Amino acid sequence: MEVSDSDEEVPVVQLCCLPFPDLHSLDSSITEDFSTLLTVLANEDCEKAHAAVMRIRKLLSNESNPPIQAVIEAGGVTVLHRAMKHEDERIRYEATWAITNLLSGNSKNTAKVLKSGCIPTLVSLMNIEESWGVKEQALWAFGNIAGDSTQWRDQVLEAGGLTAILANLREDSRTYMKNACWVVSNMVRGRPAPDTAYQVQAAPFVLAHISLESDSEINCDLLWALSYITEQSVDNIGLNSSYCELLVQFTANSAIPVALPALRTIGNIISSTDKYTRVFIQMGVLDKMKELLQHSKKNIRRETCWVLSNICAESNSVVEQVVLSGILPQVINLALEDEATIRKEAVWVIANTCDHCSLELKPALLAIGVAQPLIEGLSFEDRKTRGVAIDGLMGLLKNVKEAISPEVILSHVDVGEVVMHCKELASQGTARAKGLLKEIAWLTPNDNDLDQ
Repeated sequence: MEVSDSDEEVPVVQLCCLPFPDLHSLDSSITEDFSTLLTVLANEDCEKAHAAVMRIRKLLSNESNPPIQAVIEAGGVTVLHRAMKHEDERIRYEATWAITNLLSGNSKNTAKVLKSGCIPTLVSLMNIEESWGVKEQALWAFGNIAGDSTQWRDQVLEAGGLTAILANLREDSRTYMKNACWVVSNMVRGRPAPDTAYQVQAAPFVLAHISLESDSEINCDLLWALSYITEQSVDNIGLNSSYCELLVQFTANSAIPVALPALRTIGNIISSTDKYTRVFIQMGVLDKMKELLQHSKKNIRRETCWVLSNICAESNSVVEQVVLSGILPQVINLALEDEATIRKEAVWVIANTCDHCSLELKPALLAIGVAQPLIEGLSFEDRKTRGVAIDGLMGLLKNVKEAISPEVILSHVDVGEVVMHCKELASQGTARAKGLLKEIAWLTPNDNDLDQ
């Protein structure tokens, strides 16, 4: 039987009777009857079944509008899932690839695929399959599932997916390892976060493969994975000063995909424990941040401010090092002139600095102008930022009465503006604003409202 380009459809019976070479060469524009292809796949003839599943996989691999819904509606999930366990390695490979493509669709389609119970099958393929090609398709499938929702990510984790991946790494294949880095990153991301035990399990793999010599895409996936892990756990992941130094080096990379997750990870580590704060400072993180505060990308400037706010929430001695580094004038400038989200983060940096600095540092802080961005922060729409600005001014003016003259303070602090904002906030029920009014009452002896 000859199949011409004009044929629109090949009946099921005719297709099943086709000799293998003809079936294998059918043009995809002709053979899009998935009921037919699935019938052939269910046939006992391995050669025809292989040709049919290959055609299904190729159609699903179409980058432009792959027919995922059509395959599902034709009952393809059950047939392909069964074919994942076929005795013929070629069929297992193509079927697993086809299932992976089905899992790349929308969440509704993914839900229908997962109802087949394919997750345990994928774990089994990773654990007992001899073919690395099949393993790699299972790996891709895990990445698609975990990247779709945290609920399905947890199903993969509970079925032993992460354990299977880590037990079946192929270090001699750059492609396989690149995919593994992406999949593991998906396994530890998302909110709610996976159980800490899984984060700790993934950490050694992540840390072992981060390297300045690695592919930038690999480092990007691994650094984001490490940022997710350090949101949940820092003490039990095998972190040490060498990794801290590596993270600081990554912040020097001007490329957002690498610098951003490196900054996020540093901020997570510092906010979780003070153990490494001085380590990062000794490794020159403040000098790197001076450069990043001038970065052209606002995401980098904002993330840098966030890291600095965590550093400045530490002890007096750490804050002193920040002040002596000369970085605060840049932060003040951002707080006054940058776009809104960065201004808020910069206000947090200044507020934490003022709240944790020693009395001896306060004249220097006043002199470089920390008060004005805090005062402007009192009028921010964001309630948390207003509260932080109040705390920063409270910290700046606390205990200064005996150490700094009113004239010096008034030359750097527009107390009238502070009073105006605080009265408005106090009228709205902000208790901390009332506390700040009491703190500065001695600077405004003629304000009868403050006395009351």
